[in-house]
Formats: sequence, structure tokens, C-alpha cells
Amino acid sequence: MRGIHVERGRVCTIRGDLRMALAAVVVIVASSSAWGTPFTWGEDEEGDTIAPLRWPAGSTINIYIEADPDPAPPDRSALLREGMLRWQAEMANRGITINVTVGDPPNPPPANVVRCTWEPNGTQRGGHTLGTGAGQDDGIGTCSGDTELDGGEIVIRDGLPAGTDAERDYIRNLGQHEVTHVLGLADDEDGQVTDHTQGTTPNTYNDTDRAEISSLYPVQEQQPAQGTGETEQSSNPNRYDWDFYYDGPPGGHVALITMEVPGEVISQIIPPPGWIALNPGDPGRLSLSYPFYQGYCEDGAPGRPPWDANYRVPLAFRALSAAASLSMGHPSVHVTLFTVGAQRGPMRAWAGGPEQVLEGPVAPSPSVPALGLIGWVAMGGALVGSGAVVCRRLGAEGRRRRESRAA
Repeated sequence: MRGIHVERGRVCTIRGDLRMALAAVVVIVASSSAWGTPFTWGEDEEGDTIAPLRWPAGSTINIYIEADPDPAPPDRSALLREGMLRWQAEMANRGITINVTVGDPPNPPPANVVRCTWEPNGTQRGGHTLGTGAGQDDGIGTCSGDTELDGGEIVIRDGLPAGTDAERDYIRNLGQHEVTHVLGLADDEDGQVTDHTQGTTPNTYNDTDRAEISSLYPVQEQQPAQGTGETEQSSNPNRYDWDFYYDGPPGGHVALITMEVPGEVISQIIPPPGWIALNPGDPGRLSLSYPFYQGYCEDGAPGRPPWDANYRVPLAFRALSAAASLSMGHPSVHVTLFTVGAQRGPMRAWAGGPEQVLEGPVAPSPSVPALGLIGWVAMGGALVGSGAVVCRRLGAEGRRRRESRAA
């Protein structure tokens, strides 16, 4: 569903023994470029939540569909392929190539392989189950990767009928829809291709579909949709208010906002009207029945799902409809948060554009002085001037180093 473009400016911290020794942290902005999706959030080497993930620009995604286990015509694998190929033209001018083949990958396989297989009722991926019962699915799509997407999987219920034109069109639509999740996009009830509920009329991409796709994979040279955030000052040390203003093309929207807020300090969340929150401190977020996931993660399972107990998620807000999203027609949204035991400091936030550093709540630490954002910036400038800052650079340059080491 919702997507974010991120030119990442990072608040870097001195960690581990350095933090204990220096009792101070950071503050500089390191430039790099990355894009993100709200469907799956990554982690950096140190376990910190970072911007959502996407396939890198210029990627070729190679989808291989298992041969139909039912030898009787029609060939359901060929029908899935026809639906998936509808993405080719849509993604071509977004820097992504999609190849779809019926059969097994060659040996050795190419990069960026996504397998699509036929599986029996009861098969599970990421908490989702194939079957005909309530809450079960005909297909499940996944995506995976560490700092960017590089793989995925699609499983299709092997009992799908294909005896009528309507049933055949449904299989085409289902195949097209599951690629939504391979691309890192979640379900959107206002979309047609991105809608979890698929019908028997051949799909076309509607305005919501294209806004969602563009927010994650903009048309080349297109300005990404983004929201610029501001922190309001408050006399209540436990209250935080932020305003986000739309700054993007007329046809775009921002439907996801994430903030790096530790769950243990959150007391009360007041999302914008028409939006819903994911509270990282709420035990309920470990269940797929959590309200945030409804209509959003219906048949997809990202590599690091937010319902995984081992994954530290950010505070997140998503729009419940295209009309509530941040856009030219709805140019601002307001977020309020109450905390307990937090101190003010630099907080990373994403709202479709560059990663932002805003003043927000951070977990208290006896080794870190309680400074406002201006104080942190001043300290960072002094440390930079004295050559005492240690900052891990991320993004394109960091990726090149990792690729060089891997080679």
C-alpha cells in the first residue's frame, strides 16, 4: 500500500563502549539515497529501525511459476503469468523490469528470483493461511531483504477452479495482485490491483493504485510525494505535537508516517482524523487481528512483519482511505503523542520524502544529558569541530563498501 521516498538524513550515535566512555551522542546529517515502502520495514546492522524497503532502481525481478500440477486444461500457471505480466508496462518507466516464466529457474539461477508455487490448503506464510475458510486466502505474496528488497515468494492455493471465463479472469487478477506484495506494497481497499478482494473483471490500475505505486516507485524524473514535519512547542513536557504538510506532485499522496519512538515511553496516541496508529508498545500488535493491519496486510507477509515479536517497529500512522491521505486536496495532518518517562531529543521520522530529524521523545538514559533538539545539534557541531564524532555512514556509499567486501 503506502510508499515513501527517502533521501536519508540520519541522526548518528556513538554506541556501545564509546557511548559509555563519552556519555554523549551525535548529531550530524549524512546524505544518502534510499526509497521505502510501508509494507516492510528494515533494520540496520545495529538493530535500529530504518526506512521501509523497495527494490533498487534498475532491478530486474525474475518470477518463476511452478508448472500447473493439474494437467487438464486450461493451464492455470499460464493464466497467472498473463496477470503478472500486466506489471511490465506499469513498471518499465519506473526503473523496474519484471520477467515472468512458467517453469523452474535455471541452474545457477539469476539474481532477484521470486518463486510462485501451487500449495495445498493450510499452507502458511507469515501468519496467513491458504484455504477457503473465513480469513483464509487463495494467494499469499511476500517480499524480503535486509537494506533493500532482493527476493520474495508467492504461494497459490492448488484447488483454484478455472473452468469458466470468470474463474480464469480471477486467476489472472490474483496473480497480478500478489506481485503487489513482491514489490513491497500492501493492500489498499481504494485500489483495484492493490485491493485484497479481487473479482472476475480484468483489472486496470486506478488512480489510487498509481498513487500508491508512484509513492514507492515514482515515474522516472517525477518528484516524489512527501510531507514536511514540524514539532510544535508544548509547555507539557509529556506532550508532543507534530504537523505534516504535503509537498509533492498534484497526483500523489502520503499515506504512511513513521516515527522512531520507543514503545515503552508511549502513554496515549491521538492520530489524525481518518488515520490509524501502530503502537510499538502495544502487545496487541503481535496479532494479525490488530486494527492497523486490517485492509493493509491481508494476504502479504513481509520479511520482517510488524507482528513479529523479535522486530522493533516504529510508531506508525497510516491513512484509512485515499481521501484522508496527505495530498494537495488534504494538505496537512496533525499528530499528538503523550509519553511517560521520556526526554526530548532528535527523532527520525518518515513521511514520504527525505528522512527527517524532528524533536521527539527518546528513552531516558543516565549517560545521556537531557537536551532539546537545538542542544543536540549544538553538541554535534562542537564534536564535529573537535574531530570527536564517530558516525556510521549509510546509503549508497555504505552499500558500495558492503558490496565490495562481499565481492
